[in-house]
Amino acid sequence: MRGARILVSCVLLAVPACEAAGLSGVWTWAGNGNPGGYNISLYLGVAGHSVSGKALFGGFVGAPADSAPITGVLWGPSFRLSFTQYGRLNTYAGQLVSENELSGTVIVAPDSAGQLPDTSRAVVFWRH
Repeated sequence: MRGARILVSCVLLAVPACEAAGLSGVWTWAGNGNPGGYNISLYLGVAGHSVSGKALFGGFVGAPADSAPITGVLWGPSFRLSFTQYGRLNTYAGQLVSENELSGTVIVAPDSAGQLPDTSRAVVFWRH
């Protein structure tokens, strides 16, 4: 019986570590490779419950690429990331669905003029 308790404790302690390690890495937007040429890649690292990294945005055909720092939090398989893209604050909240898939919703804040874009969109990223 004591062996079973130790095993259960080890399994419970390992789950958050697996999820944290699972979020670390390079993730590409499922829409990358679209004919318009726009793409997004996330470079993420995790320390405890904190997430940090960089987002790279490929421009539409003829538009320049851009990058932005990412900050966020991780709790269990769920995460919330924030970054600024072309002057607008973006929040991407979702879950690590599998070791190779992130699924969530991006919410975009109004720009400095108060203009609202398409404010909420479901987005999937795949491990690169």
